[in-house]
Amino acid sequence: MAKDAGIEYMWSTKGRQSLLAHKDMGELVPDQFDYILGIGQYPVSVLDHANGIATMAAGGLKAQAHFVTKVLDGDKPVYSETLPANNQARIMNPQAANDLTYALSKVSSASVPGIGWDTAGKTGTWEYNHRTDQNAHAWMVGFDKKLAAAVWVGNKKDEQAIKDKGGSTIWGSGMPTSIWKKFMSEAMKSMNPKKENTKFNAPNFIGNENPQYSVPSPTPPPPPPDPGNPFPNPTGTTGSGGIPFPTRSRSH
Repeated sequence: MAKDAGIEYMWSTKGRQSLLAHKDMGELVPDQFDYILGIGQYPVSVLDHANGIATMAAGGLKAQAHFVTKVLDGDKPVYSETLPANNQARIMNPQAANDLTYALSKVSSASVPGIGWDTAGKTGTWEYNHRTDQNAHAWMVGFDKKLAAAVWVGNKKDEQAIKDKGGSTIWGSGMPTSIWKKFMSEAMKSMNPKKENTKFNAPNFIGNENPQYSVPSPTPPPPPPDPGNPFPNPTGTTGSGGIPFPTRSRSH
């Protein structure tokens, strides 16, 4: 699916792998890439990441990255970009695209107030030297119904911990998100598209909530006694002060 979306290269522990060089992904999985690919374990280029998110923004129509929209000789176009045709094959069905967009629209960092368009996206980080409190790279990718963009902050060559001017660790929800929001706001203002069809489609919630091999999450233990609460809840369905919390959830 990553390849179909426009991810051409991905780095495994054995170095950069070209997905285009393999027709059968079984040649790379699981030897090069394991199931942890789904949570972003393996690096991709910022270009490919932007290309992939543009495909999602177009409802599964594969995008093709380019650097020039058009070249003119006077008023005559010499070159112009080719956008995917609406009748070309999609990498996912509309219902799946709606659900993915819905999930990404709930990421707090993806909210761009004031532009008049629904937005969706996801932050990411790459740890520095296997430390969970420092990062070598951080990014934000996101889109609305007219534009997709990726912002990366990191090291070009020799990796080191990335920090802001105050010395704090940079996370995807920090500087990359700030740049992305400013870019999206200014770009949409400059493009000034007609304000129609600005909202994402409603989710369809397709699929099986309990697929094969899924197991229920453990039941949370009851909260510790609260000295300020003379009537602790014995059932474990609410915490101290009567705040509800789920007694059981499932992995999907």
